[in-house]
Amino acid sequence: MSGHWTGRAIAAVAGALLMRGNPLIGALIGVLLWILALERRFPANRPANAGTSDDPYAVLGVSPQASDAEIELAWRRAVAAAHPDRQVDAAARAAGERRMHQLNAARRRIQALRRNR
Repeated sequence: MSGHWTGRAIAAVAGALLMRGNPLIGALIGVLLWILALERRFPANRPANAGTSDDPYAVLGVSPQASDAEIELAWRRAVAAAHPDRQVDAAARAAGERRMHQLNAARRRIQALRRNR
């Protein structure tokens, strides 16, 4: 295997543990391995990482195939959540300002990309 768990590998590990007479442990390990395989295959969207991406679609949390209306809606929701005026303390306001700059830059970049198609 090349670092990725497949369904067969998970079944083999769980089956080996089941054959040793410990069905509960075998089933538990099988479920845990399956969860790890799914997390590798479909990583969770993490907003903290979204701002560091060079991909403007990832910053807004939309796919490149999204319509203009979907992109606008995602931008509006993200701006509403990150707006500095909605933050309580100074550190959160500074983080909100940085996030606003990232969101606006991502929106401008997407608009330029779509205009130059």
